[in-house]
Amino acid sequence: MSKILIIDDEINIINTLGGIFQDEGHEIIPFNYGEDAFNYLVKEDVDLILLDVCLPDCNGVELLKKIKLKKKNIPIIMISGNSSIDVAVSATKFGAFDFLEKPPSFERVITTVKNALEHAKLKKENIELKKDILGLREAREQFEKNFIISAIKKNEKNITAAASSLGIERTNLHRKIKQYGIDVSKF
Repeated sequence: MSKILIIDDEINIINTLGGIFQDEGHEIIPFNYGEDAFNYLVKEDVDLILLDVCLPDCNGVELLKKIKLKKKNIPIIMISGNSSIDVAVSATKFGAFDFLEKPPSFERVITTVKNALEHAKLKKENIELKKDILGLREAREQFEKNFIISAIKKNEKNITAAASSLGIERTNLHRKIKQYGIDVSKF
């Protein structure tokens, strides 16, 4: 299923959360130190990160910012046992999907992770659909440009006749010629 990175200095949190998500069919990659996790992320992709705010080697919110600069589309869920509302707001501001307090309830963790993975999936699909739409738009424009060039050649550069054969106004044909950068003198 999904590859989940857990970054927490508390072994029991890693083991508990890891066990829950392994039971759900996910692959778990545990780290106790933020820099080790970041070095792993530079080389590998993951689907979701559970990140503790307080780590022995770095600040979790600073690590969140650093990760988001490299891998902006990975959902990151922050977890903390003793952070303030300001830290939660700051983490969310810098791109955290959600903020959970330790010890998190199993239902809340499972629901939050499920929602984050679904959100990431939908975001990825949206990006792909936009690429597809852009590709279709470019193909349509190329087709239209070639169709206009063909009509101009067929009508021996007579723009009025070409517009008539295309079924558009002469002024619209001039606009399309300019839009597509068609040099009529080259035909």
